[in-house]
Amino acid sequence: MFSASLRCQFLVVMIGAMFLGGCGGAPTPTLAPVSGRVSKNGAPMENANVTFSPVAKGRPSAATTASDGSFTLLYVANQPGATLGKHRVTIEFPAIASSSNPDAAPLPPPAPYLVPEEVEVVTGENSFQFTIP
Repeated sequence: MFSASLRCQFLVVMIGAMFLGGCGGAPTPTLAPVSGRVSKNGAPMENANVTFSPVAKGRPSAATTASDGSFTLLYVANQPGATLGKHRVTIEFPAIASSSNPDAAPLPPPAPYLVPEEVEVVTGENSFQFTIP
């Protein structure tokens, strides 16, 4: 009976160790800070979602623009930056009010805008200005 109890405890410890070993995940790649502004017709774009997707495989970084059109990318929550290398940039816009009637349903958002050229994130500060046509 004593040896069965020890085996059970050993089994519980081993299973726990397997789960703890998998919690670390992949190491975070080298990141660089990325910020910028989004505008359209000279006016800042508020609440636009900006996504930098690495051309090589990897996790994208994203941000939502402030009232002045500015953004600072986050790789994951509370971890600013984007991976080094070339990225495709997509900008998505919020829904637009359909009229001055606050009870009216909003119009569907415009299609996402894909920035025509890839951008490159390099070591050090990175700042980008995007003007939506």
